[in-house]
Amino acid sequence: MRAPHPASTLFGLGEAPGGGTLASALVCIVWALLPAVARPWFSLAALAFGAVATWVGANSVGGADDRRIVSDEVAGMGLVAVAAWRSPVALVVGFVLFRLLDILKPGPVRSAERLPGFLGVLADDMLAGAVAAVAALCVGLALAKAGSGG
Repeated sequence: MRAPHPASTLFGLGEAPGGGTLASALVCIVWALLPAVARPWFSLAALAFGAVATWVGANSVGGADDRRIVSDEVAGMGLVAVAAWRSPVALVVGFVLFRLLDILKPGPVRSAERLPGFLGVLADDMLAGAVAAVAALCVGLALAKAGSGG
C-alpha cells in the first residue's frame, strides 16, 4: 500500500505508536501556548487543515482509513478547541472525551466510520469531535458561570 501524503501523517507523527492521541494532544498544546485572542483562529485553522489533509491523505492511499493518517484527529480536535473557547479545563475534558469516543467508537461513531472513502476516514472523528465539543462548551460555560458568581 502507498504511503499517505505527509501532511495527513503530520509529517511522520502518524507513524508513532498512539499517533492519533499525539496529534490530538499537539492541537491542545499549541492552543494552550497561544494568546486567548488567537485560539479561535487556530482552532478553525486546525479544523480546516485536518479536513483537507485527510482528504489528500485518504486519496493518496485509495480512500482507505490508514492508521498513519492522523489529520482526521486534528480536524476533530479542532472542533473541540473551537468549543473550548477560553477554558483550558474545558479543552482537557473535550480532549479526553474525544479520544475515548474515537478509540471506542460507540454506535453512531462506528457507523460514521463506515461511510465510503474520505468521508468515512473523517466522519467518525468529526462526530466524536462534535460530541466532545458540546461537552467542552458545557464545561466552559459552567466554569464561566461559577467564576462570575451567578
